[in-house]
Amino acid sequence: MNKDQNNRADSSWESMRYQQFVPRFPSGTPGQRPSEPSGPPGFGSPGQGRPSGQPSSPPPGFTPQLPREEQQLLSEPSGFRGPFGGTIINLRRRPRDLRGCLNRFTYIWLFNGNNFWFYPVVIGRNIVEGFRWRRNRWEYERININRILFHLCY
Repeated sequence: MNKDQNNRADSSWESMRYQQFVPRFPSGTPGQRPSEPSGPPGFGSPGQGRPSGQPSSPPPGFTPQLPREEQQLLSEPSGFRGPFGGTIINLRRRPRDLRGCLNRFTYIWLFNGNNFWFYPVVIGRNIVEGFRWRRNRWEYERININRILFHLCY
């Protein structure tokens, strides 16, 4: 083989190797991302990117109290230190199942001390999506479930 044929063979080999490791999408041109899926039930029109089902009324006019055991978790400054210096909190005590709160007014306390009214409409494995009451209106928000210290449904 001469040098020109060798270069062609090398480039052919590179393109085949590239094809083996790069996924091809069923629609569109190679390398183009597929169109956005419509998402799980409860989502609006495709491409809108946010769930429907915003509540039509404001949340209840009271602020619930955080249970005493959970208040202690927030007030313990040192806690139990992990191997990399982070604070470890006993996660077994935390209620993590928000499915019973779907489409209900829910008061949420986060580990960072923030608390607010929330109206969940979609619950995934690690994310809850819905509407947060902020500045006297509902705003769409996604919250990582691991950030939630405690919640109460109404």
